[in-house]
Amino acid sequence: MYVCGNSAGAATPTLYRVLFNGAGTMTGLDTGSFQLVASGNTGPSVDCSPLTEYYNSVQNIDYLFLSVKNHGFSTGTPNCSNQPCLMSFVLPQTSPFTFPTGARSTYTGNLGVDGASAPIIDNASGTSGASQIYFTNLQINSAVQASQSALQ
Repeated sequence: MYVCGNSAGAATPTLYRVLFNGAGTMTGLDTGSFQLVASGNTGPSVDCSPLTEYYNSVQNIDYLFLSVKNHGFSTGTPNCSNQPCLMSFVLPQTSPFTFPTGARSTYTGNLGVDGASAPIIDNASGTSGASQIYFTNLQINSAVQASQSALQ
């Protein structure tokens, strides 16, 4: 199970993976984590959205989508360039379950400093233009549609 939480001592949105044993009992957090905002940015202006997991059966890839308010991470490629950002991660499906160490893709258009709502995925299709992602720009309360291929 993946969650967006704050690193110890600071309101710094970070992606964590919660671990469970074979009996379904939570055993702690994975040793890996991914800081979702640029270094030095803390507080309520950098919250993250709820997370959306989506298994794309056409590609046989399990994705995790989420967004952050202002100051998305600015290291690695791709990155959010210190802006509000919608991002996707590819989740492992086979053992060993390694932690995703970086975003697969990022989207910074049409977000505003308040970021985006949790994304909604409509379907998986090999037809061009058929698979879309929908979310709301929380600054101006407008709906946004983006292609899944732009975020995969």
